[in-house]
Amino acid sequence: MWICWKVTYLLFFYGEFCSSENQLKPGLTSIAGLQGRSIMFPIQISDGYVKNERRDTIAALFEGKFKIDDEHFGNHIRWHNETRYISFYDLRTGDSGTYIIEYTANKTRINNYFQITVYEEVPQPQVSLYDNRSCTWQCSVENGRDVNLTWYKENVRLNWTSNPDNNISLSLHLRAEHSSTYECVASNPAINQTTQLLHSDTQHCFASPDHGRKHDSIIISGILSVFCVTIVGGLFLFLRRRRRNEYIQAQSANEESQNEVQYSEGLRPHVPELATEGEEPPLTSIYAKIQPHPPEATGTGRNATGSGSAVLGRL
Repeated sequence: MWICWKVTYLLFFYGEFCSSENQLKPGLTSIAGLQGRSIMFPIQISDGYVKNERRDTIAALFEGKFKIDDEHFGNHIRWHNETRYISFYDLRTGDSGTYIIEYTANKTRINNYFQITVYEEVPQPQVSLYDNRSCTWQCSVENGRDVNLTWYKENVRLNWTSNPDNNISLSLHLRAEHSSTYECVASNPAINQTTQLLHSDTQHCFASPDHGRKHDSIIISGILSVFCVTIVGGLFLFLRRRRRNEYIQAQSANEESQNEVQYSEGLRPHVPELATEGEEPPLTSIYAKIQPHPPEATGTGRNATGSGSAVLGRL
């Protein structure tokens, strides 16, 4: 009986290979699985093969009979005759890898490639109060493969963290606000684990004396800041206005000085212009008074002295 099955299997394989006109290779489909759970290949077949990335046959399906050829899988892989889907059960991290579902449709051999990644369970994240004065909370979780830790507020992501070193735990801080509900989510591509931080959880830190004193100090600091800005701004405007007034006064004094100089020039006596060429200049008489000198001992005074006025000349 076993020999007949082998012969039938070989005849089917070679018959399908010879009848195929071409071979299609669709793109790789990624499937995330969780350790201990199951996954299903999203393709329906009635005849075909399940192979690994080395193209070794894991299981064969022929005429409604599903036979497992790899002992590693045992009952680990199944085909459902009603739905015609193939599934992996009781997944292990060692099941991660590339798998090929090979079948024939319309005399065409088709290969569908699937990349399966099996992840470990993500622990529940732990939320604790980190700083009572600022109402800051900490969310932490044990790290794992592709694990992300995220804070959400009303389905809006606030911040997140991850670390490729699985030996380092993940932690993330959040400063809570009044009347808000938060969620800390630890996740990998296969599963999410959520811990809520409700409004009722944060009331005791908002009502604490330390938080009230800090809130009051923030208000006082804000008032003082506004007061200082007002004083500095007023002083700046005062100095600016003062400098502007001084400038205006200086400009007014300068204009008055210029007006006085022009008025003085208006009182200046008239100086006759020089005669133009071809005209006779006016004559001016110059008079001088001759004073007598004392007589000399050896000469007559009448030859040396005179009196009265005399015209020296005319210009």
